[in-house]
Amino acid sequence: MAGQETPDRKKARLHPPPPKDFDPFTATEEDLKRHGLPLRPDPQTQPGMAAQWERLARRYRSFDHLEPRPGTAAAAKKAVTADALGPTSIPSSTSDSSTSTSR
Repeated sequence: MAGQETPDRKKARLHPPPPKDFDPFTATEEDLKRHGLPLRPDPQTQPGMAAQWERLARRYRSFDHLEPRPGTAAAAKKAVTADALGPTSIPSSTSDSSTSTSR
């Protein structure tokens, strides 16, 4: 899928979400590509990668997908000010009482 231009003129790859009954174990390579999912590695030549893919694919079955909506994030459009980051710092005193020890 070609990149789609978002309102801020950056390109993003948007893939249609899979249907509710989508099963990555029975999906074709074309279906996996269409939904932006990695292809299943060959268990004979890449057993570690195939095991990782299967672990993630099992979790994917119950994953709840969100519909992408580029350009709707209001937070990305507002500048962050110093006040928004938290309280101002408190200057430390010149005498350092934390180094004195009492016995």
